[in-house]
Amino acid sequence: MKSLISLILLTSGLQSQSVGLPIPLTNPGSYSCVYSPNQTDPNLNPAPPTFKGGQEALIRFIQTNLQYPDDAKQAGLQGIVYVRARVLTSGRLDSLSLVYSRGKQTEESLGEEALRIVRLMPAWKPANNAKGQLVPDFVLIPFRFKLSPDK
Repeated sequence: MKSLISLILLTSGLQSQSVGLPIPLTNPGSYSCVYSPNQTDPNLNPAPPTFKGGQEALIRFIQTNLQYPDDAKQAGLQGIVYVRARVLTSGRLDSLSLVYSRGKQTEESLGEEALRIVRLMPAWKPANNAKGQLVPDFVLIPFRFKLSPDK
C-alpha cells in the first residue's frame, strides 16, 4: 500500500477541510470531546494561540516532519489522532496528550507519531485575553492518517 498522510487541522470558525488551523479549546465547536473547565467563555481569550509564521508555516512544518509509521503501514492502520497541548505564555507547548482517536484500528504508533511532531514544534504565539495579556491556553491538533490503495 502506498501511504498518504492527510492532515486535517481545524479552527472553530472553519468547516472541516484538508488543512486549516488547530482548534482552540476556548471555542470547541461541535467537538464534544473537547472540554476546558477554565475556558468556558470564548470572550476570555479573543486571540487564541497560533503557530508562529501562520497557517502555511504550520502546514509546512507538519508535512516536512510527519512520517507514516512503518508498522502502521504494514498493518493497514489509519484514522484520526488528536493531540491536546497547552500553549504557555512563553509559547512553549506542554501537557501533551492524546485526547481522541478513531478510525480503522487507530493505534499507539499513529498517536506516538502525532505526539512526536507536536514535541518537535517551535514555540507558538501565545493567547491573549480581553485585556491583551498573554495567557496560557489549550489547542487541539487533529492528524488524519490515511493509506491510499496501490495503483
